[in-house]
Amino acid sequence: MPRPSLFRLLVQERHWDNWVVFSGHFEDTARTLAKEAGAPRLANATVARRTFDRWYTGYWYGRPHNDAARVLERLLGFPWTELFSPAPDVFHARKTVHDRDGLQASLVIGERWSTSRLFLSADNNMADSWELMGRNVLDGTTSAVLFLPVARHGEEVRLCPSDPSGLERFLRPARRGLLVGVEEQDDLRLYVIDSANVRKNLAAFTTRDKRLTIPTAYELDDLTYGILWSLIQLDDGLLADDQTLDDEQQVLETYLQLPRSAPSRMALPMLTTVGASWLGSAFCAQHIQRRLDGASEIPLFWTRE
Repeated sequence: MPRPSLFRLLVQERHWDNWVVFSGHFEDTARTLAKEAGAPRLANATVARRTFDRWYTGYWYGRPHNDAARVLERLLGFPWTELFSPAPDVFHARKTVHDRDGLQASLVIGERWSTSRLFLSADNNMADSWELMGRNVLDGTTSAVLFLPVARHGEEVRLCPSDPSGLERFLRPARRGLLVGVEEQDDLRLYVIDSANVRKNLAAFTTRDKRLTIPTAYELDDLTYGILWSLIQLDDGLLADDQTLDDEQQVLETYLQLPRSAPSRMALPMLTTVGASWLGSAFCAQHIQRRLDGASEIPLFWTRE
């Protein structure tokens, strides 16, 4: 795996790996530099989200424009040529946020799947978070995530937590969580399991024999990521709309009595994309079921699902 850029490590070290946070510091520095240098135009320097994402992921071919380069150098304390070069070895020897468990795994996930962003917490008592971006298809959601080293044993991998109490703290809250096992060999391999299943598996062992294994079939590849990306967002979207969907089920009865009608998406602007899609599918299914008795032949239906 290529070494991350110095820019990326410095941003992570300062916990600015969020465009909103980073751009705030960038614009503050631009205004300060404008006053000091007597160059008013610097006060208008900004960084777009797409530009920040390119800088952060390493997909940067060229140099930032002159004003942005001056602000970056003042903000991070290094020439722009060094900022967008591989980080020197000395940074890997320092005890900073980028030495913590899960950093390499988070880099791999962020670079492999463009709809993923990992945010590593600076506080051991706070869980890391894994943002799944819905883009133009779904609305996106965030799960807590914990990275732990694993060792392979045949058709399964065994978790090796260095801090069992940290695992217990992660599993205790009633929230969605994903535990990612990290196997560091010649190439990094990742395995993922839901925290609800972790709790269930741990409960099956005695107090003196608590251990956790993950089947190798749970390896985090393109297929597994696609399943997680879609199902977690579908589940969270339905949970977010649970009360509204239950209320609207009664309203559907009115539409179902009409020969040609359907509920409008504009009538329910509070629903998530998932909730609106589910409501439309539920309406279509009920409409079809109520008219099957009068069908003279086997009907053929189409749904976008």
